[in-house]
Amino acid sequence: MARRTNPQYVIKSYKKKRRLVPFLIWGLAAIIFASGVLLIYFWFSESDAPQPAVAETGGEGGGFSFNPIQMISNLFASATPTPTETPTMTPTVPTSTPTITPTETVTPTVTLTPTPEGPQIYVVEEGDNCWYIATEKFKVPMDIFLAINGFTMLNCSVSPGQEIIIPGPDAKLPTSTPITLSQYSPGQQIEYEVKLNDSLREIVSSFNSTFEEIVKLNNLEDENVSLRAGQVLLIPVNLVTPTPTPVPTFTQIPEN
Repeated sequence: MARRTNPQYVIKSYKKKRRLVPFLIWGLAAIIFASGVLLIYFWFSESDAPQPAVAETGGEGGGFSFNPIQMISNLFASATPTPTETPTMTPTVPTSTPTITPTETVTPTVTLTPTPEGPQIYVVEEGDNCWYIATEKFKVPMDIFLAINGFTMLNCSVSPGQEIIIPGPDAKLPTSTPITLSQYSPGQQIEYEVKLNDSLREIVSSFNSTFEEIVKLNNLEDENVSLRAGQVLLIPVNLVTPTPTPVPTFTQIPEN
């Protein structure tokens, strides 16, 4: 009893109570706040829940029924899952996409242009001459080249840019029309243009002439002179009577 009356003990007890008062006040405030929250929560929970046809109350009229056990049970009860509606899958009909077939690119076949077999046009170039064009560049017979272009061996000049005809490989000289000697009187002179590969002997025989007269009229050296294609000769015709060539006879040897 003396201890409680001790001033020191009284001061300590006062200080201890003073420190506990705030905790008690705050604890009571927390309990009141929690109770208010619970009341509000259960108030809305009860209002959202379906109400029974007749509410059981302690009096004659209806009203709010406060059930602490139910409230605590609702507080700690697990929430009832809301059924989720499963969407019905609509079957998708695939749309057929047309497949584009690639078009094949046709590579053109290179066709070789054949060398023309017939006559062709050639444009004379710088440095060309008749002999080089015919025998070296195109390798065609000289007499055919001259005849198809109207040239002669004595008159065949070409110039750059001039168009001339190149005969085909199978070209042939036209067959000369045979001269009818019967229309000429003996010793009548005619002009004859020497053809390629002509000889004086062939000319004498063809025109029934003589070597002496032809050599004399044309101022030739002798009968063995070489003739040039395109050369023009004076030929006296029908100086001699042609002698028929004898037909050889065959003697049959009797068999033994």
